[in-house]
Amino acid sequence: MTSTNDGLSKKLDRVKKSIEQFPAAAASLNVATTQLGQSIVKLDAILKKFSIGIPTWVSFSGSANSVPSYYHEDLGYAKIAGRWGIAVRTVSGDVRSEESDKVEQWLLPDAPRFLAVQAIEKVPELLEEILKGAAEMSKRIAERAEEVDLLTAGISSVADPPAKPKVAQQRGSAPPLTRAEEIQNTASSATAILSDPGYMAMIEEHIRANAVSPILDAASMATITNALSSASDATKPDTASVAQAGDAFAVAANAKTRK
Repeated sequence: MTSTNDGLSKKLDRVKKSIEQFPAAAASLNVATTQLGQSIVKLDAILKKFSIGIPTWVSFSGSANSVPSYYHEDLGYAKIAGRWGIAVRTVSGDVRSEESDKVEQWLLPDAPRFLAVQAIEKVPELLEEILKGAAEMSKRIAERAEEVDLLTAGISSVADPPAKPKVAQQRGSAPPLTRAEEIQNTASSATAILSDPGYMAMIEEHIRANAVSPILDAASMATITNALSSASDATKPDTASVAQAGDAFAVAANAKTRK
């Protein structure tokens, strides 16, 4: 009986000593957990700057070989409860029934300590997987953009078909010239004629010999010549000047007829 009491007393002493150490152990654990949480918050802030937004997971523990049931624990970067961040999840289920899948997930600062501590070792691998996912997503987006461009071009060709080329009109059915076109043609022909000094001399001699109206004196002839030359050389003919010159030639023709 005495030996039994001694054994129980020793166990009680061990328990008391352990309990006495709990406050210090708990405080140390809480400090370490807080430090880990702060480190994770800093890492989350860095990742958020890049706005990658691609859910990525890597396993750090599990029983993948236990078919047909399975269980694994993952570290990831995901959106949980409306917030993106480093996260932990547990996944369990049976390959024979997808409805049996059970997923529990937390942002890492809120995850159970034992999961968070194990998961941290996979942070480098997680970052590498995020980069791979971003590259793959960029490629897929570029391919989809090219498909959209092709579809848009096809739809546009139906919705807005190119204008049909105008059929050349047969001889004799050409539309009448506009007033501006008539003036331009007159200016071009007249300028070509007036550029010949001999012809100009003949016109001046004809004026003097036949006493044509004073509108065709030397000053008027110079004005007509300058107007026609300017109209012919300009990129956009001065239709007013050409019209004035054309009217002057008409007056000259009428005067000669009357004479």
